[in-house]
Amino acid sequence: MRKTGLTKSIIVFTLILVISCGRVSNKDEIKSIIGKPVIIEQLEIAEKDFPKEMDWDDAKSSCLGLGDGWRLPTKDELYFLYRNRKKIAGFSDKGYWSSTEVDNTHAWSISWPYGSQGGEGTKNIALRVRAIRGEIDPSNFVAKTPEDVLGSPSYMDNLSIAEFDFPIEMSFAEATEACASLGEGWRLPTKEELIFIHYNKSRLNKFVGKVYWSSTEDGDGVFVQDFEFGYKMSASKNDFDGKNKASVHAVKGSRK
Repeated sequence: MRKTGLTKSIIVFTLILVISCGRVSNKDEIKSIIGKPVIIEQLEIAEKDFPKEMDWDDAKSSCLGLGDGWRLPTKDELYFLYRNRKKIAGFSDKGYWSSTEVDNTHAWSISWPYGSQGGEGTKNIALRVRAIRGEIDPSNFVAKTPEDVLGSPSYMDNLSIAEFDFPIEMSFAEATEACASLGEGWRLPTKEELIFIHYNKSRLNKFVGKVYWSSTEDGDGVFVQDFEFGYKMSASKNDFDGKNKASVHAVKGSRK
């Protein structure tokens, strides 16, 4: 009996410690955060953010402190939440943590409401946190309709620019086909258009990938643009980054 009682005490103490470190003070606050979860297939999304911004370690422990399988979303899951933000609702205009690490001191996050994604954030900065539980079919990360990518396109110098990236990286051939499949003249941007888009990315804020394909070929290579550091380069269509895949964003029309 003493052993059982001691074990229970340790469990209770551990839960209190996790909740305390995770900035959840009591059962009522846990209930308030979870609220009435939004359910998308097998994924549950807590109704509310945690009330305070927190660092990455606290974000992970806070979500675990809710119990019953609640956790911090991965990078891909967080982007899925962003793409479904209107259905889920209740998000702030701050950055949100994902559970995906870049290295020992950095982790991936997404800035709301613009959708800009980055891994340069150190784990000790304070960001918003939304908990999830369950799993989601990986096919949900793939655009199923043109609207999943086009959204509300931006219009600059007679060039229409899709609101969102395609949700997965692709080979050059796949990227060309995917943009054409949107219909109505949608396509990969040329080298010059991609440079123009990169220059204006702060006005668009929908580019979450690192390196993007253009349609401009150079012998056996294709021009690509690094959106993180601004590098311009020619990459092999058949062996880019060791995996032959890059991010894809569609455009339509032509600049003046």
